[in-house]
Amino acid sequence: DARNRIASVVYRSNCDYLLFLDSDVEVSPEHIAKLISFKKDIIGIPVLKKNYISPRPNIGNYLDMVDKNGVVEVDGIATAIMLISRKVISDFVKVCPSYSDSKPDLINNSKIEQEKIYDIFRTFSENGKYWCEDYYFCHQARTKFGYKVFAYMNAQTNHYGVVPFTYALN
Repeated sequence: DARNRIASVVYRSNCDYLLFLDSDVEVSPEHIAKLISFKKDIIGIPVLKKNYISPRPNIGNYLDMVDKNGVVEVDGIATAIMLISRKVISDFVKVCPSYSDSKPDLINNSKIEQEKIYDIFRTFSENGKYWCEDYYFCHQARTKFGYKVFAYMNAQTNHYGVVPFTYALN
């Protein structure tokens, strides 16, 4: 719901991009600047999943080779560090369902209607496979709209839990 609310605000704005950066993730600001410089519609930076037994980066399958800039096309990446163009959000808004949220106004003892919230980041289950909202978003962007999803592999990240899970390609 939080990602949908944020994306809905970006849709109604004149912003060029939406950057998701989870509060338990650390990345250098120059790597965020790199993401923007690539001018991709969807690009993220891997972080390690918080898994003590088998920590793995939160990216799907490589669809191409890593290029000289450290960028590779993938079939999905988590939204922990993801940059999305407003163009992508606009395409989703044209076809996705929306919802509104009424919150009680404690001062006036009435309800306040919130602006329309677009259900862009949805979960999905099919044939026993569960799609979390970030991977389903990537899947829909690729298969429904023809966007490519990229990962910038040359950044070091920390995903904090009880201990930091550090991702670094090298």
